[in-house]
Amino acid sequence: MWLLLPILFYSVIFLYVRHVYTHWIRNGFPAERTGLHWQFLKQVYSREFQHVNAINEAYKAAGDRSMYGVYFFFRPTLLLRDVSLARDILEPIYGHFEDKRWNYIQGYRKINLLEKLGPIFSIQRIEGMFRNVEKVADHMVKQVDTILLGKERIDMQIILRTTLSHLPKKSSLTYRLRDIIKDTVRRREDGSIIRKDIIQLLVKFRNGNNLVNNSKLNWHVENVYEHEKLLSVKKLSKFTERFLNIGYEATASTATLTLYEILQSPSIHRKLLEEVRQMAGATKNADNTINKLTYADIDSLKYLSACIQETIRKYPSVPYIERVCRKNYPVANSRVIISEGRTIMVPIMAMQRDERNFKDPDYYRPERFYNVTQGQDVHNFMGYGLGSSICVARNFSTLVIKLALVKLLSNFDMEYIADKDVEILYNPSPVIKCKDGLSLKVRKFKNDATCKI
Repeated sequence: MWLLLPILFYSVIFLYVRHVYTHWIRNGFPAERTGLHWQFLKQVYSREFQHVNAINEAYKAAGDRSMYGVYFFFRPTLLLRDVSLARDILEPIYGHFEDKRWNYIQGYRKINLLEKLGPIFSIQRIEGMFRNVEKVADHMVKQVDTILLGKERIDMQIILRTTLSHLPKKSSLTYRLRDIIKDTVRRREDGSIIRKDIIQLLVKFRNGNNLVNNSKLNWHVENVYEHEKLLSVKKLSKFTERFLNIGYEATASTATLTLYEILQSPSIHRKLLEEVRQMAGATKNADNTINKLTYADIDSLKYLSACIQETIRKYPSVPYIERVCRKNYPVANSRVIISEGRTIMVPIMAMQRDERNFKDPDYYRPERFYNVTQGQDVHNFMGYGLGSSICVARNFSTLVIKLALVKLLSNFDMEYIADKDVEILYNPSPVIKCKDGLSLKVRKFKNDATCKI
């Protein structure tokens, strides 16, 4: 009798596992063959397993199928491999696959925070924040100058990540970012501080102030009673901490990898230097002094914009998008139905490195996006996300990256020291992993060598 209990127990486990790992076959979807491989167990044990690499391998194994069922442990996931299908499914904001992580319920109102925060990153608002962003870039130049006093080789990855993504950590000597935000919100609402930055606009949003563009942009916070505010200080602080962490990490990674790719191609490097010099020359006065940079000056650097977009295509900061089906979804032009509660995944990195979507996808070619507003490359580009998950701060992020690179290119002669062991790993954003990071030989330009900015 007692022997039957363990047999029954293991039989139930076996049937459950078998039921889970046959989900896609039972529902008519093409799926991978399941099995437990020694190589997989070895990678997990040694902590060398890379989730993004596993997704890319599953994508390649699917062949020409537009959908492919895979399994992440006990979670059946449907890979979407067709760009048009992915757009049809994810682009409706309130569709079957709505992203509820950014939804907030207040009373009887449902608020999508990302949708409401769109006006914060309008061109007019970004122009207002331009000087503060430039101060950060100038601080980076001074930091490089200081380091150059002692050595000529610099790990530029550390410089960019420290400058663009450095956030305070909890310790006995510092406050957590969330605590700093709470104090800042109180000061901004009291009217003691008015600063043209993202925090100021988030505080205006919390108070229900108008963020939509008008002829005269107002940065002053019109404070309302606590019960009338859209978000509590605690929720705003939590949201802001998450928003800034994600945004700054992605911005620093993209800036680093753009510089990494630029310096490996002398032709791209020369073309960018020429574009920056032409822009700097256009801002000169009669006495050969240079006017202050403006947002329009940075926005005019179209080839640099193409380089950044190509970097995001090759190394997207978000390598895949996951959504949970909220209601049974019949897939167009097929007999299959994605059932409620199932997970779908759009492997952005794998799709943007697919020969069907981009010609020679492993090569870095900014010309794909240079002065191009439509076509296959533009349609297939998903680096900023899709639908409700599209990056609302993409214009601001592009400005930060552009200013950082312009300051570096116009002040320093940089040469990449090739490393055969270099790897690009996701943790969670793409980073360069090798012994010396992004090791560059850096020399300060002389005053007459180029148009310094």
